[in-house]
Amino acid sequence: MLRKEWKKLQRAKRKRRELAVTVAIETIEKPTMAAVAYMTGFAERDVRAIVQRLRLDGVEVCGDSSGYWIAKKADDLTHTINIFKARIRTTAEVLFALENRKKAMRIFESNIDYSMYTNAGYVSILDFSPTTDEEQKTVKTLRKDVKHAPQD
Repeated sequence: MLRKEWKKLQRAKRKRRELAVTVAIETIEKPTMAAVAYMTGFAERDVRAIVQRLRLDGVEVCGDSSGYWIAKKADDLTHTINIFKARIRTTAEVLFALENRKKAMRIFESNIDYSMYTNAGYVSILDFSPTTDEEQKTVKTLRKDVKHAPQD
C-alpha cells in the first residue's frame, strides 16, 4: 500500500512541476530556459526534462535558441520539428563516423606492434599502412572523414 501512495505522490509532484513550467512559458513571450528556471526555481536541466515530458504528453511546446512558446497552430511546430530532425541527422553522422573508426581501429589493433607505443609516443591510426583491400578501403574512408571533419 505504501508503494502505491508513493507513486501517487510522485505523479502529483510531476504534474505540479509540469504545470509550473507551462505557466512560466505562457506568462512571458518566448522565455528562455534560464528564465523558466528562474521563475520556477528549477534547475535548467530539470526544465529541459520537464519540457521533454510535456511534449511526450502531447503539449505543443515549441522552442529554439530564443526561447519556448506554446504552438497556436500546426505550422508553429515546423521550426521545432526541423531542429529535432537536424539533431537526428547530426547524431546519425557521428554514429556512422564512430562506427567507421571502430572498424579501422580493430584492423589497426590486429596489425600493430605494440612496442611502437613505448618511448616513441602515440602512433596514429592515420599512419597505419593497410595491406588488404578491406583495410585500404576502411583506412581511406577514415582519412577522408578526418580530412572533412569540422575544425575547432
